This record gives sequence, C-alpha cells and structure tokens, in this order.
Amino acid sequence: MPLADEIQDLENRMKKIHHSLDSGNFSAEENERMNFAIKAHEKKIQLLRSLQ
Repeated sequence: MPLADEIQDLENRMKKIHHSLDSGNFSAEENERMNFAIKAHEKKIQLLRSLQ
C-alpha cells in the first residue's frame, strides 16, 4: 500500500474514533481507550508523513 494511502486510511479511522468519542455513548474507560487510540493514530500519521 502506498504511503499516501496508508496515511489516508489512518486519518479515516481516526475520524471514526473521534466521531464515536463525540457521541458520548461510552463509559469513561472506553473514552480513555479512544483517546489513547487517537493519540496513537496521530503519532503514526506524523511518522509516515516524515517518510514522504
């Protein structure tokens, strides 16, 4: 998978997580996990962009 496609895929998944987090339908623990996932996606995106 080309790098740009990988970045786009990560951004799309991160948007879905943000949307779920914003819905307010989850417990505090689940929100914490989603925040962790968002941060992990952001770091991975930064890393991949630095390789372009």
